[in-house]
Amino acid sequence: MQAVDSGYLYECIECVNCNSCNYLEFCNNCSGSSFLYDCRGCNDCFLCSNLRSKQYCFMNQQLSREEYEKKMAGFDFGSYDLVSQAIQQFDQIKKEAIYKNLAIVNSQDCSGDNIVDSKNCKDCYGIKFSENSKHLWDVMKYKNSIDAYSGGRDSELIYETTAVANSYDCHFCLRATESRYVNYSYFIRSSKNIFGCIGLDHKEFCILNKQYSEGEYNTLLKKIIKKMIDDGEYGEFFPAGNSPFAYNETVANDFFPMNKEETLSSGYRWQEVDLKEYLPATTQIPANIKDTDESILQDILSCECEECKNHLGVKCKKNYKINPLELSFYLKQRLPIPHKCPDCRFKARQRSKNPMKLRTTTCFKCSKSIDTTIPEEKHLKIYCSDCFEKEIY
Repeated sequence: MQAVDSGYLYECIECVNCNSCNYLEFCNNCSGSSFLYDCRGCNDCFLCSNLRSKQYCFMNQQLSREEYEKKMAGFDFGSYDLVSQAIQQFDQIKKEAIYKNLAIVNSQDCSGDNIVDSKNCKDCYGIKFSENSKHLWDVMKYKNSIDAYSGGRDSELIYETTAVANSYDCHFCLRATESRYVNYSYFIRSSKNIFGCIGLDHKEFCILNKQYSEGEYNTLLKKIIKKMIDDGEYGEFFPAGNSPFAYNETVANDFFPMNKEETLSSGYRWQEVDLKEYLPATTQIPANIKDTDESILQDILSCECEECKNHLGVKCKKNYKINPLELSFYLKQRLPIPHKCPDCRFKARQRSKNPMKLRTTTCFKCSKSIDTTIPEEKHLKIYCSDCFEKEIY
């Protein structure tokens, strides 16, 4: 789910309507806060979890404004060491927090997780304002659709697609926008009655990027579909061999990780890791942002990530640089220069998210059988919806 009407956020995950916040996870309508998990309508809070409509809370303890400001005066957000310590404290706070088994909000007859304002959607993840659909992921405003990833804007009868928006009756497509009756095509915009085409805009009755009359199109299309059915090709998305990328080079591996053997046995390609001889850092990153100046823009930095390793089990050490806008943000927000490359920071955030896979467990409070996407190995306190609402509110 994307952040909405938010600004000046740093290292935040799945937050909506939040402003001037750092290190927030799954929070809504918060401001001036840092290191919060599952908080709603909170201002000026630090290192807290499961708060609702609170202000001046420190480690889940209510303080007066004066007490809170005194506590915060002793914390230097620009210090890399202090922020690292706070991250460790935040990890402990998240372990002690309580977790709702599923994030299904204002929705009826739905299964999956992260579902908002939807109805009759089964096995769906990260969807909003959708209905009568199945196997959707990261979409908004879909109706009567199955097996689709990334899209939105009032789409209907969508099947086995990626990034289709404001379209109708589109199947086996990648990035069809404002289009109708499109099949087996890539990058189609404002077109209709299209089959097997790439990169068309405001076109109609085209097959393999060739223009036909309506009669010719319908006659030829029937023949093509019959041939594909006879050959066992019709009815599925493009085969994996058509992808220009190996599986471990794509976002798929971030959400559905597989090792080399699993990837190859599934019919995908695998790209061996290029063990580059990365350059050593040309400077030592200052311990505090107040000691940082524009000279760092000319320096090469080396990733110091310990826990995020590549597929061969070696440390990252990837080179990265700080750009002018990035430095301006860190200086303005008083945040330390990151010691990890962007890829490792992304992977660290990904580890805070649950896999898109349901499992059955029992409510920590009432022992009722419930479904959740929270992995068993995290050993967290998972509550059913009723128990969670009673505990939090």
